[in-house]
Amino acid sequence: FVGDLLFETNYYNAINSGEDKEQYFHLVKNYFLKDDLSIGNMEVVIGSEDMPVKGGDNYNFSAPIWVGDLVSSLDFEVLSTANNHAYDQGSAGVISTIDYFKNHTDILTVGTYKTREDTTKQHILEINGIRFGLIAYAMGTNVKMEKDKEYMVSLYKQSGSNSVTAEDKARMKEEIESLNRNVDVTILLMHWGSEYTFEPNETQKELAHFFNSLGVDIIVGNHSHNIQPIEWILGENKTLVYYSLGNFVSADEYIERTNETFNNAYQIGLLSNLVVTKENNHITIDNITTEPIINYYDKNLRNFTLVPYSLYDEE
Repeated sequence: FVGDLLFETNYYNAINSGEDKEQYFHLVKNYFLKDDLSIGNMEVVIGSEDMPVKGGDNYNFSAPIWVGDLVSSLDFEVLSTANNHAYDQGSAGVISTIDYFKNHTDILTVGTYKTREDTTKQHILEINGIRFGLIAYAMGTNVKMEKDKEYMVSLYKQSGSNSVTAEDKARMKEEIESLNRNVDVTILLMHWGSEYTFEPNETQKELAHFFNSLGVDIIVGNHSHNIQPIEWILGENKTLVYYSLGNFVSADEYIERTNETFNNAYQIGLLSNLVVTKENNHITIDNITTEPIINYYDKNLRNFTLVPYSLYDEE
């Protein structure tokens, strides 16, 4: 698991100045090539050829097609597309992102939909005899969805609402329990919490326990842009919760509103590996490891490279 992939103007400027696209991922690529299932959060729209590139002006994003090619070079199996930027380019951006990954890669996107009918289809991958079910929810979208388009991004609360209602929970309960019946492991990809915070808020904690009661096995959270805690919830079931993995990709040298221990989006994200074992129809999740990943660039906003902490030195 890795966190947000957030491609921004400073990175585009580096590439336009001749920086090698392949440099960014070359030190982390082996993580993805050696595993069976890699999952991240695609935080930006992949635009069509006639959609302008936007790297974050007014926090609105649209990535060029080559960004999709670069991301797919990492050998992801799954990307969540349910996040607050999913509707930055309206329904056209949702569709162009889905179409890119469906038509040009083997990557499964989870959490955005082209049609209402698509929202009823379950996302299931069978790997080494284990059936993984995937479902994604976001808190909302920065650009308000038209009423007749609200099905296009999977939300855990009503669009524009500040709270999770009993109706919201009933809907998610039905979706999750239906998925549980057809899989061995349920992985829930959540875009939640408060930006630039290191601890989960009360809504995250409440929802994590709610999802535990429904039998979700793993919750992978994002949106805070910082690493938040990892914990086991041992309630009605056993659930591994990553409250937030932070950014995997970002390129903003200064953000005034961080209000914390740093003032830029250069930061440490987290990559986590684990082993899922199925024996006699019993699932075990163990061997959980984490590796901090430094999103490095130099003082001239060049030489973007994701550096595993074990390789990060003074040079």
